Amino acid sequence: MPVELKEAADGNMDSVLNELEKLNTMEVKVGFFSSGDSQLLMIATVHEFGISITVTEKMRGWLGVHGLHLKKDTTQINIPERSFIRTGIDEWAKRTGPKILRNGIDAILQGEGTAAQLGERLGIGMAGAVKAMIKKVKEPPLHPFSTQRRVASVKSKKAKQKAASNPNPLMGRGRMRQAVTYKVSFKKAAVAAAA
Repeated sequence: MPVELKEAADGNMDSVLNELEKLNTMEVKVGFFSSGDSQLLMIATVHEFGISITVTEKMRGWLGVHGLHLKKDTTQINIPERSFIRTGIDEWAKRTGPKILRNGIDAILQGEGTAAQLGERLGIGMAGAVKAMIKKVKEPPLHPFSTQRRVASVKSKKAKQKAASNPNPLMGRGRMRQAVTYKVSFKKAAVAAAA
């Protein structure tokens, strides 16, 4: 759909061009930015990418005390990838993202929007898509030991029943989903070298 340019409300295209320049330096990041919960960040990273952990004797002992008795020849524990950040953003980029981007750029071209406003819309959209993906993930399921630990971590009988029947490996108490956020930033434009 062609866009018809019109003068900005103040009669100055400079503000429109300035906002377009800002788009070249804009970054929208989605994820976990709170430095206060490193355990949550570690759990999110493990689920997003998966991990292979070398079994130590100390780990073998701890797992045994808590009910998971590994075979003597088990040297690795593999936690599978359950990508929710990349998958959520990829799905958003195929469906909703282009329309938000197109509408935001059209608003800037018409002098009715800013790069910052577009960045906020993109951040809200991508963070929402990641949160939705966290709720959708069902595979691969948690190991029975992990489900047992999840059930043991809650107090009430109702919460224990809910934890035991929850097929979503990413939705325990919802802390990870609640922690997803976004940041919009603008890099400083490169200064042209004086001739």
